[in-house]
Amino acid sequence: MKKLFILFVCCFGFLSGCANKSLPIQQQSKPGSQACLKEFTALGKLDPAAYLMYSKQFAELNKSYATFKSEGDNLNKDAKEVLGLELDAKLQLVCARVKNAAFHSMQNRSIALNNL
Repeated sequence: MKKLFILFVCCFGFLSGCANKSLPIQQQSKPGSQACLKEFTALGKLDPAAYLMYSKQFAELNKSYATFKSEGDNLNKDAKEVLGLELDAKLQLVCARVKNAAFHSMQNRSIALNNL
């Protein structure tokens, strides 16, 4: 599980690099990346089934990122840019899904408390 988390952080850090070329990949971060990581970690305790589902989605992104990283030098500039943009968009989408799942879990807990 820690491997997936570390790969997620690396993937998010890399994709942040698409927007900011002046910093090395390891030093770049988007403002939302830490929030996404925190919500993803919290989701593990709030909704383990959703956490597992999104872990699989992050794993797929990580596989695509590994291909992008290993074959990126062999691609032309346009193909590399398209794949980078697609990876970034999918990462943002999965982060939005994680945020939504965490919110719904907390909302359901709140409703349950209201019904006491």
